[in-house]
Amino acid sequence: MSDHSKTDDFIVQQADASAAPVDLSLLDPSFLSREAWLRPPPVESMARVVDHLAHKVSRHPSDLMSHVQRIALCHEVGEGELIYGAVLDLFIALGNSGVSLRTRMLQKVADLLSDEQLDVLQKGLISGVKSNDTLPPSRYSRLSGGVVGDTSLVDYLDTSSRAEFDTIDEARDLIDSGHIELAQKLLEEALLGERMREDISLELLEIYRHTQHQEALFGMRERLGDEPFALADEWEGLINSFAVEKMPGGDADE
Repeated sequence: MSDHSKTDDFIVQQADASAAPVDLSLLDPSFLSREAWLRPPPVESMARVVDHLAHKVSRHPSDLMSHVQRIALCHEVGEGELIYGAVLDLFIALGNSGVSLRTRMLQKVADLLSDEQLDVLQKGLISGVKSNDTLPPSRYSRLSGGVVGDTSLVDYLDTSSRAEFDTIDEARDLIDSGHIELAQKLLEEALLGERMREDISLELLEIYRHTQHQEALFGMRERLGDEPFALADEWEGLINSFAVEKMPGGDADE
């Protein structure tokens, strides 16, 4: 057996293996260990984790564990279009390699794909799939070139939403590489410029919660001032929880 086949089998075995449940309900996906979980996260976290994994494979197409985790979560959701985008990205990333892994993943999700999607992927098992191939449209694929027959690039993102996505992408890349403080500063400046961006506000709150950086949270709240901003109630809730922790006896009932 080749080294690549052994790697494929190991990844699939890990994806199917039983693992201790992990509470992800209060944890930003950016702080997940790449191998710390394999069971589906809580429902309220599912969409964010799927989005995070899609981001990871777009930045690091050779990250097979993230591909497999993404496919497994999309399968748990049971949405065919999500699954197709995730499997298509795995096929594009592997090219002609990893036949065992591609075959097993396709078998796992085949019943949720359309006939057209399944036909393209089955043919791709032999010939491979390229990012610029003419493919059934997928607005969830991050690696395909968006060629969909006579249609041009998939237009599910307009120019403004691409700019929004890039801010979060850059912050998550910094977090993934261990530069959490830089990600925090990037998001702080971004929120001051776009105060009603819920995605930036939420990502920033998750950093404060994860790092327990109370001074940074309090300082940023002062910088935001009295003008409205996104998720203001959530900010107050986190500030209050930190304040309770600092009181004698912590959060114990009085």
